[in-house]
Amino acid sequence: MTATTTGEAPCLPSDPPAPFTTNTTTTAEATAPDPPPSTADSTSQSSSPPPIERPRKKATASEMRASLEQLGLDTRGKRETLWKRLFTAFSRAKEDSEAAEAEAAAASRKTPPPKQPWGSFLCFDVEATCEQGKNFDYPNEIIEFPVVLLRWEEDADGGRARLVTVDTFHTYVRPTWRPVLSDFCSSLTGITQEVIDAAPTFPEVLRLLEAWLDKWDLRLGDGDGEGHGLKDALWVTDGPWDLRDFIPKQLHITPTTPAYPGYLLGPYLNLKAGVEVVLMESARREKDTSSSSSPKRSLPRLTTAMRRPPTNAAGPTYHLPIPGQLKALGLGTFSGRQHSGIDDATNIARILAELAARHVVLDANARLPPAKGYRRWPWMGKPGEVIWDAPAAPVLGVKVALGAPAPVAGADAAPPAEAADRTPDIAGLMDRLALGADDTPCAAPTPDPKPNL
Repeated sequence: MTATTTGEAPCLPSDPPAPFTTNTTTTAEATAPDPPPSTADSTSQSSSPPPIERPRKKATASEMRASLEQLGLDTRGKRETLWKRLFTAFSRAKEDSEAAEAEAAAASRKTPPPKQPWGSFLCFDVEATCEQGKNFDYPNEIIEFPVVLLRWEEDADGGRARLVTVDTFHTYVRPTWRPVLSDFCSSLTGITQEVIDAAPTFPEVLRLLEAWLDKWDLRLGDGDGEGHGLKDALWVTDGPWDLRDFIPKQLHITPTTPAYPGYLLGPYLNLKAGVEVVLMESARREKDTSSSSSPKRSLPRLTTAMRRPPTNAAGPTYHLPIPGQLKALGLGTFSGRQHSGIDDATNIARILAELAARHVVLDANARLPPAKGYRRWPWMGKPGEVIWDAPAAPVLGVKVALGAPAPVAGADAAPPAEAADRTPDIAGLMDRLALGADDTPCAAPTPDPKPNL
């Protein structure tokens, strides 16, 4: 089991984004006199052509030849030819000067960052148990739970200018319905049986998460489904599956009090859909600008909450997995190993920070239903009961009958005696989860158990 609550995660990607740095100047550099201008610079400045005056059509041929000679142009021809040649040079010089002035003005004009509706972002990506050949209706249990917290770094004017990572929560989770991982699951996620055997159960993980959220003052309370339960913070996931599907499954298998924590409900940002609409709208605007000769009009800010264009709209589509999003945004390759939960969450944070740097408004584009309206699967019996087509594996030496609930931590029934010494107290868990604890490195998994990835 690994977890961090003070900074970097133990399973960090091998090539994380470069940290923020500031330019510094040594004392010698600061006090050194400015070097004299080079001869080449002086020559180029002194030999730059004077500004061209608008030619007078009534000027004599001699005057026109003198102006053309000063510009280094051909002086041959009759008076009418000389005037056309001089006027063409004047028109071109005027166009170049206006273009240079417009470019300089645009470069000096600072675009202020947009007003951002959320102060904190919780980048989240779980890994769960899986069986080869099973559909998505399988009773998956969460086995890795990472969260990367991003907050705004304010500019000199107090605006939200830049997103930075401030902390990471990471722990593995011990499954209880089928506590033995399949070979397929271990190969897929890179998580070993030894790692999850030493991990806390899901109800214990939620208590640890709540303590971490409270440390950063991110939780309004734990009311059952009241509001979204977070304080100026937004969950960010790659697709809807983590919050919409895996969390409800896990909360059914291992019931908690309240039955559905309020901070896991409400609005969230589906980053896969957000990146898609931002890139599609950017491509559409660029196409409209390049094909139109009319002056540029003021356009609304790009936002992740924009409505997706129709599927038959002209232009490319960008429904991409995490590596594809990174490439489309010019961020290079995936940092770390794909489908490690902590590495996925870290790369989600990279994508989100890049959208912020492009002045995209980061807003929710999806909402979880109320606590009693979450999706149910046919295998869901009473809380804690899994009705599956094969007997569940024994849990902690206790046989589980077909269709009967597994004895899990957090259920109403008391745990068996032989399990008592495997249920650590939260204070002990927090000590074990401190930075520098014994960490298991992330192995190299292959495909993702989530659909459409």
